[in-house]
This record gives sequence, C-alpha cells and structure tokens, in this order.
Amino acid sequence: MSETIPQPRGNKTKIKTKLKTFWFLRGMVLGLLLVGTANAVSYFVRSDGWGSLLGDRQADREAIGFPLELWRAGSAYGGLFVARVPLLVNALTAVLVGACCGALMVINHRWLEQMLIDLETREREATQHNFQFTLQGLLVITVLAAVAAMLVKTFASRPESLLFIYVLGPTALVLLALLPYRIAWQQRVAILAPITIAMIAVALAIGASLGIEFDVVLMGIFICWVPQSMLAATALTVSLMIQYQRQQHRQPPSQS
Repeated sequence: MSETIPQPRGNKTKIKTKLKTFWFLRGMVLGLLLVGTANAVSYFVRSDGWGSLLGDRQADREAIGFPLELWRAGSAYGGLFVARVPLLVNALTAVLVGACCGALMVINHRWLEQMLIDLETREREATQHNFQFTLQGLLVITVLAAVAAMLVKTFASRPESLLFIYVLGPTALVLLALLPYRIAWQQRVAILAPITIAMIAVALAIGASLGIEFDVVLMGIFICWVPQSMLAATALTVSLMIQYQRQQHRQPPSQS
C-alpha cells in the first residue's frame, strides 16, 4: 500500500507565490487593455466624426489620448509624433490601473483559479472530438471565400467597405470562428489568426485604393477593434463568472 509523500512547506509557498504572481500579471494586462480601450474611444470624443479614417482630408480636428491628449493631427511635438509628458502620464495611468486590477485578482485568486479549472474541465468534456473537414464545411468556406472576393472586387474603392471592416470586423471574425462545431478554443484561435491577418490586409488594400495612408488605416483598426474586442471579452467573462457562481450555489454542500 503506497503512502502519500507530503510536500515540503517551501514548495507549497513557492507554488502559492507563483500563482499569485500569475494572477497579478493577468490583472496588469487587463488594466493595460482597459486604458488602451479608453485611449481608442477618446478619438471619437476629441475628433470630428471619423476624421481621415475614411479618407476625409478636410477634417478640422483629429486627436487621441486618455486621460491626456497625446496626439493631434498636424501638430509636431519637438519633432516627435506624440507629446512626451502626456504619453508618460497616460502610461503611468495604465500601470496604476493594471496594478489595481492585479491586486484585486490576487485577493480573489483562489476562487478565480478554481473557476478556471472547472471551466477548462467543462470545455474538454464538451469538445472531445477534434475538428475535421467535411464536404459541408468545405462548401461553406468556399462560398464565404467567393462572396468575400466578390465584395472586395465590387466595393474595393468605396469608403463603405472600409467602414464595414472598422465597425463589423470583430463580429465577422467571431462568426467565422464559430462556424465549425465541437472544437476547442485553441483550434478556434488557430482559425481566427489567419483570418484576422487577411482582413487587415484587405483593409490596407482598400485604404490604398482610396488614397488613405497605411498608418491611418492601422489607427482606424486599433480605434474600432480594441473597444469592441474589450467589450465582448468583458461581457463573456462576466457572464461566465455569473453562471459559475450560480452553479456553485445550486450544488449541495459536501458531506464530510
């Protein structure tokens, strides 16, 4: 009969410290994303409409920055693209928000870790089969590729096409990733990555046909995609946490 060898207390302390550090870093990334989202949204507050993102060269006011304005179209900050002091203040704000989010996650790291383990277990049970191409799936992908090619060819020189990518790009990517059924999230990420790169390339090609600079199109993708992605991720995370909390309350207490 084998006996369980107790782990040294030092190993348990190291594991606990590593776990707290892991969740603190996650909170830090969350804080950085929150401030990044605020910076993206600030463009529509500090600018006149869509500005030059859709090729309007007569835009009177274009600026971005949260909490301080760090860039304004037509301004040169000592030969630099952005202002130094506002950039430093915004960066410190992001670090401060990230530290607060990290501290909050460290305080609740046990509950968060258990929730993550339970959700991953449920995900493995729900996706036991790997994704395999079928004739139906191949037909759907072929039709979608043909429709996308036709749309790009027909509307390549119209600002509405660029507006569609700005506004509905993340939604289209998620819908395409959800088309295959019974696959793990890792495989969905593998599907999303090349489609995302392809959509950005299409946006750059449309921007070039409209005479819009390369960096302006990239700024438009950042300004529009980051808030949408952050909002979707926040809604999904909150819904999972609420669902998990309800399941915990429904479970009968364990009897010792």
